[in-house]
Amino acid sequence: MSFTAPRTWVYGETVTEAQFNEQFRDNLNAIWVGTNAGDMDYYTSNATKSRLAGGTANAGVCLRMDSGGTAPEYGGVVTNRQGGTATDWSVAGTNIYTPAKSIIQCGMITVPTTSTYVGSATLIFPVAFSAKPIIFLSARSSVVYVYAPDGDITNTQCTIGTGKDSYVGQALTQQTVFWLAIGPV
Repeated sequence: MSFTAPRTWVYGETVTEAQFNEQFRDNLNAIWVGTNAGDMDYYTSNATKSRLAGGTANAGVCLRMDSGGTAPEYGGVVTNRQGGTATDWSVAGTNIYTPAKSIIQCGMITVPTTSTYVGSATLIFPVAFSAKPIIFLSARSSVVYVYAPDGDITNTQCTIGTGKDSYVGQALTQQTVFWLAIGPV
């Protein structure tokens, strides 16, 4: 429903039912378009509002502009990605996919290590992905390297391993590993 510009009333004029309904009822309905908790209003023209429905189907995803730049929409933080399959984000390939919903999760984990810097720990993702995500790892120390074997990455967890680099230094009993995971929800 469109908003009608308010009219200038003249003292003593007779107000018809149609005028009253247009100016008050219709205009109030035009600016009050939400119907549920979590709904958001946006303009589709200079005088027309629409609503973007909230709800659990959109929980945990981002609000962004549509591809035409004309309206907000819910979607993932990754708008395009390249890979070998539509569902497994860790498969190499040249196909281009537009994921409907995606998230980025990050954090750090302590990996216990031996005197030779070898160790492993299991990272449980705070929110499960719907398929295997892409994992990025970084160690706080230049003495060790970190890795996540492809077979040890699932949609819910990842095994992180550490190994000794060529540098020989003081033995560490644990290694802090920073991680970033991007994938579909």
